[in-house]
Amino acid sequence: MHIYYLYNLLLFSIFPLLGRRIIYFIALTYPLFLLYLPETGYDFSYYKRAYDTVYFDVNAPLFFRSASELTAEPGWFTYTGLIHYLVPDYRWFLVFNFLLSLTLAVKAFTVLKIDQDKVGLMIATMVPISFITIMFWSPRSAIPLALCFLGIAYFEKRRELLGLLFFFLASMIHSQYVVVIVVICLFYFFRRYLLAKFNISAIILMAIAVLALGYLAIDYILVIISFLPTSAIISSKLHYLDSANSGFRMSGLLSIVIYPLFMIFFRKNPEFRKLETVLVVLTAFSLLINIVFISNAHIAGRLSRVSDYFLFSYVLATTAFLVSPRIGSLVLIPLFIGLPFLFPDLYEFQEVLEKLGFL
Repeated sequence: MHIYYLYNLLLFSIFPLLGRRIIYFIALTYPLFLLYLPETGYDFSYYKRAYDTVYFDVNAPLFFRSASELTAEPGWFTYTGLIHYLVPDYRWFLVFNFLLSLTLAVKAFTVLKIDQDKVGLMIATMVPISFITIMFWSPRSAIPLALCFLGIAYFEKRRELLGLLFFFLASMIHSQYVVVIVVICLFYFFRRYLLAKFNISAIILMAIAVLALGYLAIDYILVIISFLPTSAIISSKLHYLDSANSGFRMSGLLSIVIYPLFMIFFRKNPEFRKLETVLVVLTAFSLLINIVFISNAHIAGRLSRVSDYFLFSYVLATTAFLVSPRIGSLVLIPLFIGLPFLFPDLYEFQEVLEKLGFL
């Protein structure tokens, strides 16, 4: 992981030279980590065994199941089962999954008409934390995250049916995105058909929905989602999240403080105006989720993954571009130099930091 840490710093150092072409550099070099990083804890072994033992079963919900202990949606087993015929090796599946997810995410940002150089920097900012989590340890999160980005993009372009298709596919692969999907759909529905451009009213309605989610009993929530094809999986995951260890996550401060402040100070920026609705809905959702579940870091992180990942990359890239569209990425280097202090387990810097007296 020390090499991975240096790779992250390299990306921001060479961005002034490559610009939007940094995406191609990442597409060509990042697979090396997926192929050769050591098998570590987290969920890596569970997903590997699930992939290695996936098989066709006409009686399965979507014709595929796995002989592993992994609890996953039918869509995930179908997706991995089909790819397994072409790519039997799990490491190479990770490469395929990464390249497909990267392509879908870049497509979503392109549909939103974000400047292509900024798209390149957004992707680069996802590499240090987001990519290692969803591309290596928990690959089931990658494809639906990119599909959610596409769903949001097409809702923003008023192509709701196409957006709903991507949202549906995302929920069939990973049910943790169901909550954000429902809230986003309701927001756009109220904003387009009932509230015109009065964003604050739509946010109030979204706040009521999220607060209800936080304070309703799990059993009542399960009744609401029982009609979904993945309702059994959602049921088990909700009980699991509800019983997870409580605590506060430091990244929640970004959602509660930094992102809202960014929206306030940059609301008159031309770039912000182009994506106003997307940024408002994601900021409001992330803020509300992290307030409602402030004592449960696990559930807050899971439910706000779409908004947190998008906002983290967009806010950093926009800030860098305000400094300079070409060399602004260099101002991000000090931030990412500090990653071992924020995530010592992730970057395996525990012993180093202990010797230096930081832990």
